[in-house]
Amino acid sequence: MQLNTPHAPSAAPSKPVEVRGVFSTQEIRRVGTGTTTRKTVQKTFWFVEQKGQDIECQPLNPNYIPSGPKRKISMDELIAKFSPEPEFYMNSVYPKMQELKKTISSADRQRENGNNFTAEYEYSRALKVDEENVRANFGIGLTYLERGDKAKAQDIFERLVKLDGAFQAEHKHLFNDFGINLRKNKMLTQALEYYKRAQELSPNDENLYMNIARVQLENHNIDDCIANLLKALSLDPHHAPSLKFVAWLIKKNMVPEKRKADLAAAIAASKKAPEKKPEAPAAQPSAAAPAAQRPATPPPAAQRPATPPPAAAPAAQQRPAPAPQAAAAPAAMPTPPQAQKAGTPIVPVKNLGAAPAAARAAVPPLPPPPTQQAARLTPAPTPAPVPRPAPAPAAPVPPPPAPAPAPAAAPAAEGEEPKEDVFKGFDGLF
Repeated sequence: MQLNTPHAPSAAPSKPVEVRGVFSTQEIRRVGTGTTTRKTVQKTFWFVEQKGQDIECQPLNPNYIPSGPKRKISMDELIAKFSPEPEFYMNSVYPKMQELKKTISSADRQRENGNNFTAEYEYSRALKVDEENVRANFGIGLTYLERGDKAKAQDIFERLVKLDGAFQAEHKHLFNDFGINLRKNKMLTQALEYYKRAQELSPNDENLYMNIARVQLENHNIDDCIANLLKALSLDPHHAPSLKFVAWLIKKNMVPEKRKADLAAAIAASKKAPEKKPEAPAAQPSAAAPAAQRPATPPPAAQRPATPPPAAAPAAQQRPAPAPQAAAAPAAMPTPPQAQKAGTPIVPVKNLGAAPAAARAAVPPLPPPPTQQAARLTPAPTPAPVPRPAPAPAAPVPPPPAPAPAPAAAPAAEGEEPKEDVFKGFDGLF
């Protein structure tokens, strides 16, 4: 009997094996000369991590922390020259890496909360374990800049410029914050060198050109400022910060005549460049969908069933019966049913003002009580008027004092122009 077993598809893409851990390499060296020559084996530990198709290895420092420059290797080289060290990784390296990560995270929180001295202490602890740690160097550098300590910030700046890992995508937000703080602390030369170093590693980043243009504006170098803005717009015609920057320069009349045509061409290209397509909206129910899946639509008024008018309520339910009155009370005005029997038209209360005069005259007037009739027959004596004393003349009110003349503005010195902050309102654009 033959069994039909399913075959694995041969065209299925093979997923690369992810590698992360500590490996070691051994190197044999000769020490001494002549008869004292001897062989020694030097063992080096590496932290190896695979990111997609790339495999990177980084040496461990004496504190068991991956530190120093990274280099790429192939899978064949990893298998041939490296030996795995799983126990060493789990027992020594991994706990040290987690402890360093917690220390830097605590320092970041202290810096964000404004506790700069506590943050500096935590960053210093991290740098004792790994002096080339990018996050710790950025963090302590930002702490120095926020405190205005330019001397210490200069030392961190010189260290960061030499680290290639400082300008990688994973540290992009720290990189931007550090460059902006360099500019705000008027360390313009350092900021330019810092951005130039970043351009060597990321030459097609439009944000770098915009940041360099901002520093050139502080240096009052408008030509280089506009040149970097044009480069940023050539990389991304819809780059919003660069477009706002250009609009601000035009508003302030800071664009030279020779640059106006170039900026006009860049703005025109931005309008013609295709924009990103918005995401497709959710699918609507089609007309062919069954009626049970479509939302019910109320029928038009002409097709709706007529609602029968409410039946007229009996007279006893429409108005309550009048309460019995005393014998001495005058006759009450007849209720609407009685008035209808006597031939008197009923006028609704809300339409009484608009009813004809004949309908209002048909309602009999209410007779006055007996006491009021006696008062009408016997007129009451009119009392004599009591003379009132003449009012005293009012004292004259003095006129309000005239307002003092405003002091005249001090005249400006001869040849002096009104001072205006050139960069006022610029930082609010971003």
